[in-house]
Amino acid sequence: MQTPNYWSSRLAFENYYGKTTLLGKHGNLDDVQQLDRNEVKNYSKSNISIGNAMLLIAGECNNEL
Repeated sequence: MQTPNYWSSRLAFENYYGKTTLLGKHGNLDDVQQLDRNEVKNYSKSNISIGNAMLLIAGECNNEL
């Protein structure tokens, strides 16, 4: 269950940036579950600077990551 703060922030971002932009678009659990390790690694190499980056994973995780 999402909190009222989540929904108000989500609606604000959707209305301000538009639902089709990166900042206004929200993924869902199905999108996350379809990711594989190579996709995450390639994204990281292309878009994240190691200098000040942290990758935090929360929730149930298995050894396949």
